Amino acid sequence: MMEEKDMKVLITGSNSGFGLLTALGFARAGHEVIATMRNPDRGGALRAAIAAETLPIEIRELDVSDADSVTRAIPDPGELDVLVNNAGFEVQAAMELVDDELLARQLDTNVRGPMRVMRRVLPVWRERGAGVVVNVSSIAGVVAVPYGGAYAASKHALEAITEALHYELAPLGLRFAFFDENAEAPAGHRGVRHQGAPDADVVGGASDRGAEPGHTRTRSAPREPHRQAARGEAAGELRTQVQDQVGGQDDGGARPKGAGPPAALDDLPVGAEAQAA
Repeated sequence: MMEEKDMKVLITGSNSGFGLLTALGFARAGHEVIATMRNPDRGGALRAAIAAETLPIEIRELDVSDADSVTRAIPDPGELDVLVNNAGFEVQAAMELVDDELLARQLDTNVRGPMRVMRRVLPVWRERGAGVVVNVSSIAGVVAVPYGGAYAASKHALEAITEALHYELAPLGLRFAFFDENAEAPAGHRGVRHQGAPDADVVGGASDRGAEPGHTRTRSAPREPHRQAARGEAAGELRTQVQDQVGGQDDGGARPKGAGPPAALDDLPVGAEAQAA
């Protein structure tokens, strides 16, 4: 295991669940963390940990659905070494009941949101030839299940984007990966929106993953200690994988498909550079 290099890490959706644990894990390992969230007033648990442990964490407001908010939260992309796109929410409904507005919100938050943040940092990172992006995905990015089609569509799209960016920008020194949180990890507090309940923007304790065979969703059931530990272990694994990529131990975590990466952006089709940045 190589010695860890100090990093500055920005994490979206850090007020609870996997994002919170990831922020704490990086900070406890000595890295500087910018923990972002749509509503900083909901960051009480993180603030308590910062105060109790004197952790190097700065809380910033960032709404991934608002490009201006992204710009305000990241005034200097060059200060960052790592971006973890974790913010998101889940629609649970039969697909025929998911209306245009709700589907658009699902895709805007879970797909266009990470793209807004990546577009903010990639031009600067591409110029300097270094940077790591981790897009937090789900088993739903591999398989869709009943009543989870909209969420699965967003995660399939996010993984496809991550793979494309890997091939486009890895030759220039950037690293891209999607991280599938362990299926047995406890549900966090990522917003779960049920069709027909328009005000249920965030349901405490709701699952942030697509439903899986043999696993049931609950909205407020207590979480067993071993499942809490599993989520903590997943956050630790993410940190280790990021450190390996910063150290150049591998060429990114996206699943390889098709031909190898191009030699440079100039080899891509016309317009691809603007799309990648």
